[in-house]
Amino acid sequence: AHIAKDVVMQKSLTVTGSTRLNNSLDVALTATIGGDVRIAGGGNLTVTGSITSYGLITHNGPMIVGALVADDDLCVTGSLVVKRDAFVRKSLTVTGSTRLNNSLDVALTATIRRDLEVTRNTYLAGEAHIAKDVVMQKSLTVTGSTRLNNSLDVALTATIRRDLEVTRNTYLTGEAHNAKDVVMHKSWTVTGSTRMNNSMDVALTAT
Repeated sequence: AHIAKDVVMQKSLTVTGSTRLNNSLDVALTATIGGDVRIAGGGNLTVTGSITSYGLITHNGPMIVGALVADDDLCVTGSLVVKRDAFVRKSLTVTGSTRLNNSLDVALTATIRRDLEVTRNTYLAGEAHIAKDVVMQKSLTVTGSTRLNNSLDVALTATIRRDLEVTRNTYLTGEAHNAKDVVMHKSWTVTGSTRMNNSMDVALTAT
């Protein structure tokens, strides 16, 4: 499907092949797309229900969906808002901020240029690169390494299998489990227990 302007669906949208839009996509219920999704014009991608894509999703504007399942990479140039769960089977790249009202599951690398806020659990099998603040209302689990250019705030348990590097403050209300090195350029505060299998380097205060 190649559409030059806006698409508004009052119910569901099903496309077995690829979809390319030059402007906005608005679906009231569920959107299921068998191929790649590309929205090039900087318009909105809004799906009130769930969106399921079996190909690559590339979007140059803000994206607001109920639930998200992406079998391939997801690349959003604007902001990403997911009201329920988000499952990305490959990499997630967001140039703007990301806000999820439920859980986030990414199989490969997650790269977020601005803030990341998740109200429930976050599972990353690969690496996490986040340029600004991270706020987790529940637990954070990263199998690969994690690099944050700003602060990290986790309400429950933070489990990171490889290196953790944070350039600003880190606050953990629950436990912290880290398998490899931890480098903190500012302060490190843990209310619960802390278990480190390797070295820990904190530039300022460690509480």
